[in-house]
Amino acid sequence: ATPGSRNEILETKIRSHSQQIERYDQLALRRDQLVARSNELEAALMTAFMSEVGKSDFSFDKSSDNPAKRLSNAVATAEAAEQDLKGFLDEIHRETSL
Repeated sequence: ATPGSRNEILETKIRSHSQQIERYDQLALRRDQLVARSNELEAALMTAFMSEVGKSDFSFDKSSDNPAKRLSNAVATAEAAEQDLKGFLDEIHRETSL
């Protein structure tokens, strides 16, 4: 190979590797964002759960406790969290399919 063609080959390899590194950096940043979002969802779900079962409220009044209402609230909270998680998983799938 001539020196000119060798340089062209090396420049092509460098460009290719630079593109791979850039894509890796983009994916690593997106992974970190998705992990942060996952942590937010987990914290929100735990907070909602703790609130619904009365564990976060130490002034919980058992005389006005309505188990059916608490169950209904817990189910609604779980359903909302499930929808958030489904959306989150769809987002992960879209991001990793690029």
